[in-house]
Amino acid sequence: MARPVERRGRGWGWILGALLGLAGCAAPEPPGPLLREDLSRLQLDLKRIEQTVQRSQAETKADLQQLDLQLRKQLGELQPSLAQLATRTDELGRELARVHGKLDELRHRLDGLARQPEGRPAPSGAAPPPPEPSVRPPEPRAAPPAPAAREGDLYQTAYIDYTKGNYKLAIDGFQHLLRQFPDSNLADDAQYYVGEARFSMAREAATKGESARAREEYERAAQEFRQVLIRYPQGDKVRTALYKEALVQLELG
Repeated sequence: MARPVERRGRGWGWILGALLGLAGCAAPEPPGPLLREDLSRLQLDLKRIEQTVQRSQAETKADLQQLDLQLRKQLGELQPSLAQLATRTDELGRELARVHGKLDELRHRLDGLARQPEGRPAPSGAAPPPPEPSVRPPEPRAAPPAPAAREGDLYQTAYIDYTKGNYKLAIDGFQHLLRQFPDSNLADDAQYYVGEARFSMAREAATKGESARAREEYERAAQEFRQVLIRYPQGDKVRTALYKEALVQLELG
């Protein structure tokens, strides 16, 4: 009777051992300490990378916003300047048209002077000239050569002062020549260089920032150049004087 019970106990023990073996194969072993440290370190690295990316995105967004504000500010500052530039461009266009008109006027005047006859014909109703007297008046004496030499000396001295930049002395010298020899062949040249000296003085004043004095000298230069046309219309300085007067008008605006 004892042998069957012993056999039955041995069978149950074998079955229980097999089940325990299967359970041991199915359940994974818990991770070791080194593997847990690697996982923790990897998670920390990923978290740091994520924080760095988020911080970079925030900084980039802030930089873009700052750049946008700067561009908007600069555009706002440029708009008035662009409007002023457009207005100034229109003004320059009108000034240029006005200057062209003045140049055309001067050109017409110059053409009229070129067509003007040297001597005016006597009117048809004018009385005939009186008869010559029976006694011939004495012939005028030839002018001594000394005044002509003095005339040339005055012009040369004034011109040297002009070339050296002594414009006031040059003006005094040329005006002295005009008072002493108003009908001289050098008179129109002297009158022209009075205008040139005034023009140079105006340029110097403008360079120094003396706008009021520069404008005064420009106006006086224009008057002196105009005197060349008025007093010596047949002189060889008329065209040059008209050209310089036009330049003065450009400076005066």
